[in-house]
Amino acid sequence: MIARSVLCIAAVLLMGAAPVAAPGPAAKSVPGPATSGAAARPALTPTRDVVVGYHLVPASGETIDVRVSLPAGGQAMRLDLPDQSYMVALPPRKTLVLVVPLERTVLEMPWSDGPQGLFLLDDRMRFTPKGDARGDTVIAGQRCTQWDTVVERNRSTVCVTPDGVVLRSQSQDAAGRRNLIEAFAIRYQALVESDFAIPASFDRLSALPSSPAP
Repeated sequence: MIARSVLCIAAVLLMGAAPVAAPGPAAKSVPGPATSGAAARPALTPTRDVVVGYHLVPASGETIDVRVSLPAGGQAMRLDLPDQSYMVALPPRKTLVLVVPLERTVLEMPWSDGPQGLFLLDDRMRFTPKGDARGDTVIAGQRCTQWDTVVERNRSTVCVTPDGVVLRSQSQDAAGRRNLIEAFAIRYQALVESDFAIPASFDRLSALPSSPAP
């Protein structure tokens, strides 16, 4: 049986998760947006491959430590869970895949079109610098700048490094559900396509909508 904590995290990700591009050839450095003077918004995606450990506090209040792998440019996302399960975004199919190695099971779920707002930023967000936006907040040994964001009826406060890594995100959706993530470790390392692979030999379950009959 899939652990309650795993389903809780899946629910957090599925509430307004933004599709991101599929992993492509390794490109380890992506230039950030060109700006003059103070930036009008943070870099929306990491400019380098990165793995971040986060404390995740979902609306249920149970703190869970997760590891998130993001390639440069934010082309994909892998989220590793404490019980060896992991989730991978598959944007071309608008699908989020939960892989449970202990049960040799893969569960496919719909990946919605709304902004994700926790681990990744979205170009539909409206950003307002919080404070003087000098980047003087330090989390997990890295400096970041705080921003208030709004998209549709979802609001969040994020702290983002100059190279586009979200180190803290406090979000509230239209239903009033609050989620918090905060980084406790960050490591820049090369990621490869196999990091996002789905085991072909596992049993597959699907929560995707059924295709209409012809």
